[in-house]
Amino acid sequence: FVALHFGDAAPDGTGHRLLRTYRVCDTAATRDGEILDSLGQMRERYVAAPGTLYLIRPDGYVIGRWRDGGNIDLAASSIDNALQQIARTA
Repeated sequence: FVALHFGDAAPDGTGHRLLRTYRVCDTAATRDGEILDSLGQMRERYVAAPGTLYLIRPDGYVIGRWRDGGNIDLAASSIDNALQQIARTA
């Protein structure tokens, strides 16, 4: 699972062992886990306001979006819910 956070600071929270978090920034990406979006193309395509958090499944489907995504635990909880649903239907 991948989380894309469109904001000035990394989101709070502990995350999930199956989650890789990336911060999309419009200034120079200086740390691991930062994606440079100087032209704003990612923000435009995802219709992402500052602070938006997207959760993306391994197959590329978006399974969650939070406009106030300052806490990565929201995405971690959604991963657990998705895995539980898969286990129930298997």
